[in-house]
Formats: sequence, structure tokens, C-alpha cells
Amino acid sequence: MVDTRSGIREDKLILDIAALEEGSRYARLQFLNPDGKVLKSIDIWQSTDFTIKFELISLDEREIRVKSIPTDPDVWYHMGIASAEDFDRYADWHKFVENLISSDGGGLLAVYVGDEEFSTTCTPGTEYVIYGFAYDDSEVRSDISIFRVSSVSLPRNYDVDVSATWAIYNGKALAELYPSVYGEYGDATCVFVFTLTPSNAESVHYWGLLHAARSETMSLPDMLIFDYLESYPSLGWLDSKRGVYRIPEQNIAGPWGFFYVAQDESGAWGELHYEEVLLTEDKYEDPRTAPMDGFDNKKTWAVKSAASVAFPAPIRFSKASFMQVTESFGGF
Repeated sequence: MVDTRSGIREDKLILDIAALEEGSRYARLQFLNPDGKVLKSIDIWQSTDFTIKFELISLDEREIRVKSIPTDPDVWYHMGIASAEDFDRYADWHKFVENLISSDGGGLLAVYVGDEEFSTTCTPGTEYVIYGFAYDDSEVRSDISIFRVSSVSLPRNYDVDVSATWAIYNGKALAELYPSVYGEYGDATCVFVFTLTPSNAESVHYWGLLHAARSETMSLPDMLIFDYLESYPSLGWLDSKRGVYRIPEQNIAGPWGFFYVAQDESGAWGELHYEEVLLTEDKYEDPRTAPMDGFDNKKTWAVKSAASVAFPAPIRFSKASFMQVTESFGGF
């Protein structure tokens, strides 16, 4: 540590200022009592004039291309991208950067020098923050530079719509009562059955999807769900009057989210409906009320683990992977 102390005594409180290390951009303020005991310690960032300008090259629903132009072509810097929703959770960008470094194993961030062009996949209709800062020898050496950009939204048509009803049943009870329809669910503690009804002739496609519920840490905005269905269509029920999900024992607690939505002939999306589903035994319906047909040739899906689609922050261009799908769905 380089001692650059200047002691200030006022009202029996000592303010001690010292640089953390040679060349460091941080200074540490320590408040001590007259006996030398540290009462409070604060690290203060000493900024430089290094900045990064970001120029948008191209933008569509699922790709962002930008160019970074640093003010000093000889300074190493790190840059990356995160959803604006996640970036804005941090009241102070220093906390964002600290989290970035700690989540990357203590500072092994990708670095660049000079102008660079980058591209990355993205979710439609989503705001992102592209960020960068001088970074060398595992140390942040400038303030952060940011550039906000929103990807192009998928088309919408609110004239198309679909309604839904759903119920949960004990699989064993269903199998015993209707073996020809539900016999394969005899070993399932919980079965989720839903019915979809399109609202008009324009609603040529309609979807039903059982998924992990929305939450503070996983907001699952509409565009993310639409992109999810377009990218992984086999995970939802498409154009089926009825659908059924087998819920594994370890995931019954949930909570779960039921999403359903219609599309017109062009693929434009209607209103996305969402209902939170609690799969508790006291909510099981009488198996005699279960539907007997309309399951699209007995198409069925098993939920093998609670699904999650998340934006882990921060995400770098060098390893861009905006949507991490950790669920596993599969047929019987």
C-alpha cells in the first residue's frame, strides 16, 4: 500500500485517506475514533477520461451488431452486453462491475484494444445495455461507458385470441377410471390438463405452455415467451384442442405458470395470457370431470424438471448466450 495519508481530526473523529496500491484508481477513506479503531471504511473510485463510443451497425429481432470505438486506441478494455432490466437493478454501476468480475472467476474478463465489431443473438423486443470500461491486469481503470438499444419486436395482432380452462388431477385416479385415455399416467402423482378454444377464424394457430412461474428474478416478458415458442416449438402444445403435462414428484411444489396465446396466419402474436398454477393436492379435481378426447392423437409431454429462461447478468459478446434454457421436456 502506498501511504498518502492526510489525517483530519474534527469532533474527535479522524478521517484517514490512503491509496490502495501503486497505480490504483481507488482510494480508501477510513473513519477512525481517537484510539485508532476503524469505524467505517469506504473505497472511492478515481475516474479517468477514457471512454468508449458504440455505433450501431445493424439490428433486427434476433441479432445486434455494434462497433466499439475507444478514445485511446492503446488501452485494453472489456465490453459486454446485459438486459436493461438486469443492468438497472444496480443503483450503482460499480456494483454491476463488481458482480461481473466476481461471477467470472475473479477477473478473467475478455479484453480488446482498438476499434472492434461485435454481433450477438438477442431476444426480440427487448432493451439491452452494451457496456465497456478500461480493464487491465484484472483491474478496472475507467468509468463505465454504456449504450442502450432495443431489438426489433415480433409482429402482433390483437384481433386473434384464445381462451383456456385447466384442471389438475391425480394420475393414478385418472388411469383407474379411464385406462384407455389416461392409462399411461398411472404412476403420476399430478397431471395438468388444459383445453384451448380459439376466439375466431383469424386465430389459425394457438399455443399452450406449462412453464416455471414468473417471479422477481425471472420476469419472463411476452417477447421472451414468443421467442421461446418459435425457437423450441416442441415444448408447447400447438393447434391442439387439449393438452396434458405430467408433473414429476420433485417439481410439484412449483409454482408453475400457464401461458396461452393465439397467432394469425402470418405468425403475428395476439395477447399472451398467463395464470399462476399451484399444484397442491387440495386443488385436485374429481377425475370424472376429465376430458376424454381432443388430445391431438394422444400427443403428451412430460416436464422432467422445472423450466427456467433467464438472463444471467452480465453476458459478454465473447460468450453471448442470451437465453439459457435449463429445462428438459420430452415425450413418453
